[in-house]
Amino acid sequence: MPAASPAVSAFAKIEPLSRAEEADAGENQAGLPSGRAVPVPAMAPDQTMDMAADREAGHDLFLPDDVPLPGAKPALRRSRLHDKTQLAYAPESGATEEPQLGIFSPLLNQAARSRVAVYDISAATVYLPSGEKLEAHSGLGQMHDNPRYVSQKNRGPTPPHTYDLRMREALFHGVQAIRLTPVDGNNRYNRDGLLAHTFMLGRRGDSNGCVVFKDYARFLRAFKRGEVNRMVVVAHMPSSKPARIASLF
Repeated sequence: MPAASPAVSAFAKIEPLSRAEEADAGENQAGLPSGRAVPVPAMAPDQTMDMAADREAGHDLFLPDDVPLPGAKPALRRSRLHDKTQLAYAPESGATEEPQLGIFSPLLNQAARSRVAVYDISAATVYLPSGEKLEAHSGLGQMHDNPRYVSQKNRGPTPPHTYDLRMREALFHGVQAIRLTPVDGNNRYNRDGLLAHTFMLGRRGDSNGCVVFKDYARFLRAFKRGEVNRMVVVAHMPSSKPARIASLF
């Protein structure tokens, strides 16, 4: 029979525990805590909310103090300033502003567009659409520049009326002259053949009813440039009225 191995011999020498020893071992194991899980009480709702608030507060504490603000406001202010600057030299329509013309109110702008000159007999002045004033006369002798005699043919001043202007077909006593034709074809006081020209009967500007200019060349240039094509003759008016009258035509 083969001999037993050393390991088997060692196990054979181990003696079983006695009953007393088994009882002591059981009591020792009973004193140890069991492996069952002990339930943990749930947190109250208020405590949960407080913890959430603390977490949010903790995040806020770490926000940087130099958070950049939106830059849209300055851009808007620049845009409005740009619009005001445009409006300062330009209207909504986009048209450029017309220059100031003479001393007569903004109505001169309308007068310039209508190309109407106004002749004030009593003031011995013709107001051009541009606002310029030219010395002008009509009438002969004591009737010179006196609107009371406008009915006197070949002697009184030019009758108040509205006249279209056109160049005379031929020279008048060697100079270019402009015809005054009533717009309605009605010759007041049966006076016809009225002209505009330079001084011919003395230095003070007498005439047989024509409108004569001290600086006729200036009026003639304005007519040839198309700045004047109509003349309104009035007996008398305040100096602020020529543009208002011209704007009616």
